[in-house]
Amino acid sequence: MKINTAAYKGDVRQWGKRQLDELKRNVRVLTNHEKHILIKTIRVKGTGRAKSSRLEAKKLLDSLSVKVKTRFDFPERVIFPFVRHGVFIAKGVSRGHPVANPREKIDWFQTSIDEGIEELADIILKHQADTAVNLSGDIVNKKAVIL
Repeated sequence: MKINTAAYKGDVRQWGKRQLDELKRNVRVLTNHEKHILIKTIRVKGTGRAKSSRLEAKKLLDSLSVKVKTRFDFPERVIFPFVRHGVFIAKGVSRGHPVANPREKIDWFQTSIDEGIEELADIILKHQADTAVNLSGDIVNKKAVIL
């Protein structure tokens, strides 16, 4: 049985879009409901100016996207690129809070992805299980020895 690669890629892309929507929702929650965490004013070193970290959250929100990389027309990996500031929020570090003295970590990314992994595994299983079974049947029928 052949794999319908167009349907497979489409299902993986849809999964990626759902995860992207969840990630964006997490960033919006941080900026709207937990104002004490992200909407503090940051002094810009050496300029005497200040900028709101709400702008940093908006940059994070605008930078979020999803890409499905393929190999031989099969989905190989799903990538969620975003600005580096998003990692600092998740790790609880910044210029004023180094790794040795972190602020509160805000898990806006990893939990959402972890919760969606089972769904992605089901998509992969749906599209590749028949091929794996057929392949193993072909190997057994030809009496191939696999060590």
